[in-house]
Amino acid sequence: MIGEKILPCPPGILYVPSHPHEHISWTTTRTGAKEIRLSIDHKVIQVIEGSFCSCAAFADEGCLVTGSSDWMVVSVAACRAWSVIVSGSRDGSAAVWDLNRAVYVRSIWHSKKGGEMSAVSLIDINESTGYIATCSRLKLCLHTINARPIAVLDLTKLANYNALYPTITSLAFHEREYSYLGVLATGGSDGSIALRTWSADGTPQGEKACWEFVTLRSMKVRAPVGRGISPPPAVTALKFLGESLCHGEETGKSFVWSLPD
Repeated sequence: MIGEKILPCPPGILYVPSHPHEHISWTTTRTGAKEIRLSIDHKVIQVIEGSFCSCAAFADEGCLVTGSSDWMVVSVAACRAWSVIVSGSRDGSAAVWDLNRAVYVRSIWHSKKGGEMSAVSLIDINESTGYIATCSRLKLCLHTINARPIAVLDLTKLANYNALYPTITSLAFHEREYSYLGVLATGGSDGSIALRTWSADGTPQGEKACWEFVTLRSMKVRAPVGRGISPPPAVTALKFLGESLCHGEETGKSFVWSLPD
């Protein structure tokens, strides 16, 4: 999204912030080589060979952060406001990096067993608070900018959990200058969208506060119209635009929801 304009991107492509006519792409050539390409007005301007790029994110229009397949990085997010990068790996960890110094700071662990189920495939950073949301096939976690745990949701206990497909396929924070209630939106492979907050109100009196995710609202995208019975498409992208929520589907379509106050 650039300004208030929605620009859907297929896998392996990102538009440059504030420059909708420019985009970067990472591909594998016919010879098996990995490349990053910068295109302006659909013309390739620059090619970086031997990049082994597996994922990418812009910290701003002049800073591109990439994850590399040689260390099995499967997701990455960057935030200029907090000068932080978070990269998710197949070993079950999310590494926190200092953006200004380009040095490792600490790690957030979903599981130390590694494997596909514990790979941290989704990351988002709240520009207002610095909170970090990370998600694997097993857990949805919320941490502070210093990697202190706030809340954890065990996805295997949800009614729509399926070991064959990721329960959550996209996530995004609701960004406001001030909000008494934090909101994290998650999209699922079953076409569901959930708005969640985190609260310690359920802690028994006299015990140490225990924060947990609380679902505020659940929504469902429409199934494709046509012959036969088709399941709703997976929600592959989420982005808040003011008080509206944009979602992208695996079908390549995008929609906007008007949310209540």
